[in-house]
Amino acid sequence: GIQYFFRKKDFTFFSWLVCETLKQPNIDFFILSRYEPHLTQHLSLFLQLESFSARPTTTEDMQQYLQRLRLGLKINTWQFGLGGDFNQAGNKYFSNTHNLGVFVRHEFN
Repeated sequence: GIQYFFRKKDFTFFSWLVCETLKQPNIDFFILSRYEPHLTQHLSLFLQLESFSARPTTTEDMQQYLQRLRLGLKINTWQFGLGGDFNQAGNKYFSNTHNLGVFVRHEFN
């Protein structure tokens, strides 16, 4: 597989594209994008978007898609706010689930 990472001041982008080497492999594609502009010296906006796709190389296997959204504030190493997880899975017909709520996140240094 391949991966890409880019970081500039308050913006981060990370992605990978991977294919398994087994019989009937999946192709995985992942994107993480994060924006953290400073509002004050210790307070920042926290916006994060994630997308993950697992696509089978055969038509019989199930496709899976996941998106995660986070919008909140960052104080030093802590982030908190509103979040949503959205899942789609299926082959010909897809089931959709979602989970909305609050999140608390800590970055360990």
